[in-house]
Amino acid sequence: MKKLFKKFAAIGMAAMMIMAMGVTAFAADAKYDGAYAAEVYDPGTYGTSDQDLSMGDPAVLDADVSYSDGVTTLKVYTTEMNGVMGIFSGYINTMSITAGSQTVDGAYVAATDTVESYFVFELPGDYSTGTQVFDTSFTIHINELGFNHPAVSGDLVCYF
Repeated sequence: MKKLFKKFAAIGMAAMMIMAMGVTAFAADAKYDGAYAAEVYDPGTYGTSDQDLSMGDPAVLDADVSYSDGVTTLKVYTTEMNGVMGIFSGYINTMSITAGSQTVDGAYVAATDTVESYFVFELPGDYSTGTQVFDTSFTIHINELGFNHPAVSGDLVCYF
């Protein structure tokens, strides 16, 4: 009887392990973010030997771009990030970019069940092809402390 119990227990454990591996197959689809890569580098370092990702880069996912009637519409997708200053979680809550000589504030669009949050920029001129480097400035809201980290600057690089 003891041997029979051990055999059934072993079969039950094996079945549970197999079913546990299958759980990820039923996970929800990832939220949509942009079709193009985007990264944030420390100010003035992109393309140099000192190139280094900014502390805000983990919050920037991707970008989408379209061009029509002399205006480029740029969407920069963002997400909440963990480990701000090594401990806290936070998110980008304001963002502006400089295209040419004009600084444009992004309009924030909150996340839904299917789309990550993003900032929309309307830029005069065509910035829809190639690698585009924009000066950017943004603030990061620190969730646990309930305040905004002072503005962070960097080079927003979009690969279209």
